Amino acid sequence: MEIYPKSYISDVRVIASADGSLSVRGLVNGADNAVVTATVTAPGGIRVLKANIIADGDTFEAEFRLENAQLWDEFERNIYSIELRCGEDIFNTSFGFVTFSGNDRKLLVNGSEAFLRGKHDGMIFPLTAYAPCDVNDWKERLKIAKSYGINHYRFHTCCPPDAAFTAADELGIYMEPELPFWGTIAAKGEDGYNEEEQDYLINEGIRIIKDFSHHPSFVMMSLGNELWGSRERLGEIIDILRRENHSIFFTSGSNNFQFWPAEIPQEDFFAGVRLSRDRLFRGSYAMCDAPLGHIQTDKPNTAYDYDAIIRGENGSENEGGDTIQIQYGTGVKTVKLSAADGSYIPHKPVISHEVGQYDYFPDFDEMKMYTGPLVPRYLDIFRERLEEKGLYTQWRDFFEAVGAHCTQCYKDEIETALRSSELSGFQLLDLQDFNGQGVSLVGVLNAFMQSKGFITPEDWRGFCDSNVLLAKTEKYVFGADEKPSVEILLSSYGKGKIKSGAVQYSLISDELDINGSVEFTSSDARLTSVGTFVPDFSGITKPQKAVLTLVMGELHNSYVFWLYPQTDVEITENG
Repeated sequence: MEIYPKSYISDVRVIASADGSLSVRGLVNGADNAVVTATVTAPGGIRVLKANIIADGDTFEAEFRLENAQLWDEFERNIYSIELRCGEDIFNTSFGFVTFSGNDRKLLVNGSEAFLRGKHDGMIFPLTAYAPCDVNDWKERLKIAKSYGINHYRFHTCCPPDAAFTAADELGIYMEPELPFWGTIAAKGEDGYNEEEQDYLINEGIRIIKDFSHHPSFVMMSLGNELWGSRERLGEIIDILRRENHSIFFTSGSNNFQFWPAEIPQEDFFAGVRLSRDRLFRGSYAMCDAPLGHIQTDKPNTAYDYDAIIRGENGSENEGGDTIQIQYGTGVKTVKLSAADGSYIPHKPVISHEVGQYDYFPDFDEMKMYTGPLVPRYLDIFRERLEEKGLYTQWRDFFEAVGAHCTQCYKDEIETALRSSELSGFQLLDLQDFNGQGVSLVGVLNAFMQSKGFITPEDWRGFCDSNVLLAKTEKYVFGADEKPSVEILLSSYGKGKIKSGAVQYSLISDELDINGSVEFTSSDARLTSVGTFVPDFSGITKPQKAVLTLVMGELHNSYVFWLYPQTDVEITENG
């Protein structure tokens, strides 16, 4: 129970932008034409604004502009506070000056190009079965993710509590809550139209914006997961929600319309996995979502990117005529492939959806960790299956081998995204295991956000951070007669963008000791070609592993190549 004064302030909206503009509005309950005194305090406790706002009836609203406002982003977490006083009532909240915007396919944060290194979050808390409402609990969780280079959270069909946004404000995490819906949004008069359902979703969205959007970390919002239905109606819902806070960067949904993504004018960014049936911008897909991705089908390499796909330069390979079963909302629908005409070329930032989904082998030592309401019955099932085959005693070997492979696949996924100038970010599924619907052991961390031991946070950040060195080659396996050209790239943006420097490289094996340095000056673009070098493998006399290491200051990244001597082997019918 809360006791309010006779006159009290409610329904406050605080919207601040990178240009220093500040909008404040709300209600004064129990009084007309009251005077509301607004006091704004900058980081460090310095008062920068004090003004009186005279309410019009029960509503007050004012626009201010602060000179030299300190901006909020992932690098500089400048948090302001505002006090609103009316009579005996005092209302306090925090905010930050930040603007998400797009310039064609470039994502801009406060006017500078950025890249989202995101993760899916389904609010999985095995020991309690509910999300914590304590700021320190969320800070601990988000700090772990940030130690792996994560700067963005997409919440799958849910919105976290206020404590999560407060923690993200302090740590510099870009948050994207999502309306709790996974289905079909039809327009009035269409089959499946559900007015009550849509009214609930719209009102829930308004409540989320009302209660949480003053947080500078609340920069993005989605209408739901993998939606179908009316594009026009989805656009109308964005219009309704945008009236509550025009600063939020909206998408009509995460991976909507599967094979048929199309322009929805009201949305600010596109989140999906393909731009037609064959224009894929994710590295792996389930068979039910075929065709498969390049990591599954191509010769392993570090050269692939999605730029031509996103620009539409490769067209669509589908000629139509066939049918396929697709997920339609939470059901299944048979459609003609000819409907996927491959015509969508986005002119807004593109974010890849639920990237990865590589299945790690179960860790049976985790069973003892489940001391709360969640019981990992799936581990019992997996153990029984292994015991039936006489393989349970080898589970640790399987765990180590599969884990190393999955971690390498995630590295390839993330580096492909970083090599793609037309892509503005990715959302992993996932950095951690997900056991909210059965189980998906898709994380380099377990469901408790603990490392499985396959890679350190420092080495993961070597390929997942705001500054990353990349090696670009057509393959990982070379013969002694080959002299491949290895291009070094730098992905860099934001406050710590690297303008120039020298990259040291080394390629070491049993018979190789190649070292060198490449100096460069970067452009304003996020991706810069630093230079190339051409290793000579002609002296190789035996098969061997070679490790390429790139270093510049605190940046480091490494690649494993396999080298083979030149041999003349005659292959006959008998072997």
